[in-house]
Amino acid sequence: MSVNLKLKRIIDDSYSIIIKKGLLKSLPSGLKKMFPKKTAIILTDSNVDKLYGRAFYDAMKGCGITAEYRVFKAGEKSKTRKTKQKIEDSLLKKAIGRDSYLIALGGGVTGDMGGFIASTYLRGIPYIQIPTSLLAQVDSSVGGKTAVDTPFGKNMIGTFYQPRVVFIDPKVLKTLSDEEYYSGMGEILKHAIMFKKSLADELIKKTDLVINRNLKEMEKIININCAIKAGIVEKDEKENELRKLLNFGHTAAHAIESASKYKVKHGIAVLHGMCIEASIAFKAGLIKGTVMKMIFELIENYLPEKYLFTNFNAEALIKFMKFDKKNRDGRINFVFPEKMGKPMSITSGSKKGRKYSMVIDDKYIKSGIEYFLKRKKN
Repeated sequence: MSVNLKLKRIIDDSYSIIIKKGLLKSLPSGLKKMFPKKTAIILTDSNVDKLYGRAFYDAMKGCGITAEYRVFKAGEKSKTRKTKQKIEDSLLKKAIGRDSYLIALGGGVTGDMGGFIASTYLRGIPYIQIPTSLLAQVDSSVGGKTAVDTPFGKNMIGTFYQPRVVFIDPKVLKTLSDEEYYSGMGEILKHAIMFKKSLADELIKKTDLVINRNLKEMEKIININCAIKAGIVEKDEKENELRKLLNFGHTAAHAIESASKYKVKHGIAVLHGMCIEASIAFKAGLIKGTVMKMIFELIENYLPEKYLFTNFNAEALIKFMKFDKKNRDGRINFVFPEKMGKPMSITSGSKKGRKYSMVIDDKYIKSGIEYFLKRKKN
């Protein structure tokens, strides 16, 4: 005897990414029309609370929107199951129901954790991303990855859960610290190296404009980067293969974050990680020395000496890499560029076509890390 459940269905999780200077100020009235008679849960961190959060909450209330406001301590150390539980419990105590939606107002930590809360609270409520850091604007707010960190590694517990809409206001970049701004550049350079050589060329040509946060240039750059990521996510939402390309530099970066006890910000760790992984690819004979040199030269424009982190050795970093969630059978996986603007791929030998992630022997990983450390310490 058997009972069959037929649950085949088409799910449309399409959404818009709206990029406009000054958007944050006019947004509350628009949200009232978008979510009439729903309670807004505004989630932000202690830094954004002072800059934009409290004013945004007051504007929402001023528009007649019923709103709850939750603030957690800023920083990667707050992105935990404990913080998530505390926020959820506070909402349950207030009997906030499914006729609500969550607004993640902040950087990558707020977006990741806010999306995760929205995906599990009462089995799922809608949420909106309003990224206030450059990194979140060009990367983490787009694509629906949500997660919290654990003692075993970064983003180990989470879900895929797409936002209803992403609102990006480039004007908020003016209030970012230099460290946060350069952190955002890590993801921008990753997109350029892997997918768009013309973007890499522009980033070299207009380094001064970009570093000085010219809003006209940054609005264009944000739009290009969102389009790159959206194009990848549309084809591979759940990271079966193609989306893995977005992880260039991240295997080493997550290990650096762990090695630094999260003192190194994610995007700055990605800048380090791309140099390390380019060195690994070179040592493994996968890319030419000229390609590695081009990657180093581009990244060095956007990695000031004061943010350089080299307080680790190859063995320690490899140990942290072993916890990476992309690994299979305990072996470390990487994705690499073949050349500037083009990802490396291999024939899979199956109907699925091409594969992008590849296992690299530990001896090449060690050699690549040591090459990076020697270059930077000299």
